Amino acid sequence: LLSAGADASLWSAIAQYRQAAAAKAGVSYEVVWTVTDSKGQPIQVEKRPLTGDTSFTWKAASAPDNYVVSARIAASDGGANSAGADTVAIAVAVPSATLTPTPLPTALPTATARPTSPPATPRPTSPPPAPAVGGFFGFGIQADFLAKDANYAVGQAKALGFGWVKTQIPYGSFYPAPGQYDFSAMDRTVTAAQAQGVRVLFSIVKAPKWSRPPADTDEGPPSDVNTYADFVRAVAARYAAIVVSGAPTPTGWNDGDVAIDDQVYLQQMYANGLKNYSDAIGAHPSGFNCPALADWRNVPLDPNARFKGPINTPHPSFCFLGTMQGYRNIMVANGDAGKRIWATEFGWATVQNMGVSAVAGYEYASDNTEAQQALWITQAFQYGRDSGFTGVMFLWNLNYNTPASDEKSAFSILYSDGRPRPSYNSIVAMPK
Repeated sequence: LLSAGADASLWSAIAQYRQAAAAKAGVSYEVVWTVTDSKGQPIQVEKRPLTGDTSFTWKAASAPDNYVVSARIAASDGGANSAGADTVAIAVAVPSATLTPTPLPTALPTATARPTSPPATPRPTSPPPAPAVGGFFGFGIQADFLAKDANYAVGQAKALGFGWVKTQIPYGSFYPAPGQYDFSAMDRTVTAAQAQGVRVLFSIVKAPKWSRPPADTDEGPPSDVNTYADFVRAVAARYAAIVVSGAPTPTGWNDGDVAIDDQVYLQQMYANGLKNYSDAIGAHPSGFNCPALADWRNVPLDPNARFKGPINTPHPSFCFLGTMQGYRNIMVANGDAGKRIWATEFGWATVQNMGVSAVAGYEYASDNTEAQQALWITQAFQYGRDSGFTGVMFLWNLNYNTPASDEKSAFSILYSDGRPRPSYNSIVAMPK
């Protein structure tokens, strides 16, 4: 609705629909003002009926901190009509705090020993605090829709208690020639998801062969970047869309040739205008064999660690928190604190009880047990829910599980025969 060229009459149509729906349901609405501190804890909440004075005055707190003042419209009965309400927020520094960004590879501290398992982090027993920034949190999972039954995959997501699914769109298969699009498979995915009240995230990858240089064997990028832009524009026009920036791959490597460090790359994206072209920031906070709530600086230099990347070199991208917190610091430093991080792919691999060995390059899957996979996945989801700056989190993966010898199967929460792994059952039981 905010894009250039959008029909302005859509706004009035939506307003009329909301008024009619509210009148039919007999629901009254109010403005909920919330002030939260840097930890996402609400320090003041006030409500104003829409029929009266909706303004709000906040006297700045004396304690130095970063505060967020937010407002949203919600049903005064606190019922289902409040769900999914958009939140508008502004950041206020009293006074401006000094951020300490996560160190990048140019300044790596010497790792120190830590216990074999991190100290338990207390979980809140009360409902999570109000979001510290605009947007919303959501539970999601990546599923194989194109090769398998879409209705089954969506049903599995619903059974997990999730409201989002993600699938990759190799657009070379949907873009046979310039200006020609085949959206039939995407339409089937959207239809299957909508029928069960689930939302879809499309990850658009792998350029068509006709668009790439003759000697290219890596399925992208196209010779002309407008090829990608044209397809993405057509997708957005067909379905409408929330734009999530492409998530850099955490590699622990930064030689400018094989790979660029993901946090360096994200900073470069901001330097080239990322703030102006996305609604949320994508991240792939991979866990490798680092516990979900562990500090990457305390990961021991263990010769059996078998991280993907430089062996035995501590790096923030090796740990879920290292990526999430590092990206958040970069967003704040670039004046983009009002957006959320969408973890568009995260998870932990394990080959326990699969009857196969870990694939080369993924040896860390032999270090993780199924019990650890289940625990770390649920801890990561609860961290994201409580953080106040995380949007939708997509677990990798539901059903990329055949054959069992494929590296993707080690991340799946279903065995190759469709039986649930322990992580599946833990997610079902997890509070949402």
